[in-house]
Amino acid sequence: MDRLRFASYITEKIRSCPLIDVVEEEAVDIPKDEITVIATGPLTSDAMARQIIALTGQGGLSFFDAAAPIVDFASIDMSRAFFASRYGKGDADYINCPMNEAEYKAFYDALIHAEEAKLHDFEADAPLTVFEGCMPVEVMAKRGEDTLRFGPMKPVGIRHPETGESYYAVVQLRREDEVGTMFNLVGFQTHLTFPEQRRVFSMIPGLENAEFLRYGVMHRNTFLNSPELLDADYSLRSNPRIFFAGQMTGVEGYIESAASGYVAGLAAACRAKGEDTPIFPKEPILTIRAPAIEAQLIETFLLLSINHQSLIATKANRVVRAAEGRKVLEFGSRRAQGADAAILGARAAYIGGAVGTACALDGRDYGIPALGTMAHSWVQMFDTELDAFLAYAKEYPQYACECNKGYGTAAHIQGIKEHGLCPIHRRTFTKKF
Repeated sequence: MDRLRFASYITEKIRSCPLIDVVEEEAVDIPKDEITVIATGPLTSDAMARQIIALTGQGGLSFFDAAAPIVDFASIDMSRAFFASRYGKGDADYINCPMNEAEYKAFYDALIHAEEAKLHDFEADAPLTVFEGCMPVEVMAKRGEDTLRFGPMKPVGIRHPETGESYYAVVQLRREDEVGTMFNLVGFQTHLTFPEQRRVFSMIPGLENAEFLRYGVMHRNTFLNSPELLDADYSLRSNPRIFFAGQMTGVEGYIESAASGYVAGLAAACRAKGEDTPIFPKEPILTIRAPAIEAQLIETFLLLSINHQSLIATKANRVVRAAEGRKVLEFGSRRAQGADAAILGARAAYIGGAVGTACALDGRDYGIPALGTMAHSWVQMFDTELDAFLAYAKEYPQYACECNKGYGTAAHIQGIKEHGLCPIHRRTFTKKF
């Protein structure tokens, strides 16, 4: 992953979105009454971290993480270093800096006695809990003289590509960017002071005159105790208007962090619209743990209330796709089993893609466009259907539209023309879904 290109791509997408206002200043407060998504990452600033602790009532989870130094490829002495694969597997993408026994022991002694940097005031309050996978190399070295030789400096499978020579220990560097101008020291996360990093790491063969583009640093990574604090939609249980996303929720990696942001953002948007949390495919909508008899008592209600709506939404979407761009209206209220079923069924059809509903209550309660034909009760108030249509057309001329399937078409058109209601909007639906 080229971090700079990835960051530039995301930044451009955000800045070019007309629905996003970018405010470039530090956020130090969390709105309590607004829908908010917090994605400040494990490197959350001191001020925001305190706000989160005050909001959650606990510090969550945290440990100290360390980053490895990065050096300029042009400054590496490739007469002493060479390209090879990692432990003899894969492509020759790693720079290898080999050491003999004397060089390793001198480097080891300098490393374990080097000066470490002090923690910041905010970090100093927390116990020094180190993530095992990102342990500072000097901390690992103090476990024993050969620890590094069986860890990040393991020489197994690494031989010089020309001479076949094997080595006592090897430091490997991995490409940091796509073009290969920057390389980081693999496994050399560190908390040494910057001058000590230059002094000690310059003892590595090939890095005697290396230019350090970034020194290694240690920082506190802050995470939430998500299983206890967050719901499945990443909202805070104590305040459902606040959502968290990204690595601070406990996910790891670019894709995983982006996915958590998608879920939190979608859930936040639904909450803003008064909608329920979206359910993703192949995920349980609801899980009930209870003795069989007790669970069966509510099984029928759950099946009807959930399956009824999902069935209508799915069917409506199939009809909309089959209509190939033509508008689809929902007319199912009179066939629903009860008022609630009619209202929720019409809403489900609208979610599925229908442009409107004949259920007027959905127009009032959910803002769904209320559309449809004259009610049967209206038609039965007149002697003929033509009379009913003409009365409606005179009352609502802007909404009058005859939908005719063929029965009595000629007579209806002639009658409408005689009353001066032109032009006639005649629509005949023949496609079957």
